[in-house]
Amino acid sequence: MNKYWVGLTAVVGGALVIYGMVSNGFFPAAYADGEFISIRAQEAQLAAATSYYDVIIKQAPPQGNTPKSVKEILPEIRRGVTEKLIENSIIRRQFLKKINDSQKLVDAKVNDPALDKEEAKKNIKALYGMEVPAFKQMVLVPQARKELLAAKVAEEKLNFDEWLKEQKKKAKVIVFLKGLKWNGTEVVTTK
Repeated sequence: MNKYWVGLTAVVGGALVIYGMVSNGFFPAAYADGEFISIRAQEAQLAAATSYYDVIIKQAPPQGNTPKSVKEILPEIRRGVTEKLIENSIIRRQFLKKINDSQKLVDAKVNDPALDKEEAKKNIKALYGMEVPAFKQMVLVPQARKELLAAKVAEEKLNFDEWLKEQKKKAKVIVFLKGLKWNGTEVVTTK
């Protein structure tokens, strides 16, 4: 009888932990090269990208097949954001393998005093819907890693784009989001 209650408690406890993780965004959206990408990270990037495209669409004069709202291109934004997060993960892993004093180098590229000015803060908030620290983490840090890694790869007399494409092919990637999958080099939509 005692084993029954222990087993039941374990099952209920496990279910509550899983429910808590999923409801708080800790469920994985993708797995890339040894790293899980959470739904929370994917949703934060999607919100920033959606905000950006919403501003661009509203400011652009309508032409031909230009989208009238961000809703029209939301599936493509979602696909692109997921692909970018996977690429960032692959770059991050390679960056840490190839570059010494990596955090100092990234900080030097990202800590621009111009970002502390009110005008920059206002523009980042208006365009991306986020504060400067979040903008640095989501946009500038991955870009800095990519630029520094590209320079390191160039020192090895390799073309960075081709090198990155090979790293993507070698990486173990799984996409857990409905309607998206990894084809070996990029995220594609499924029907």
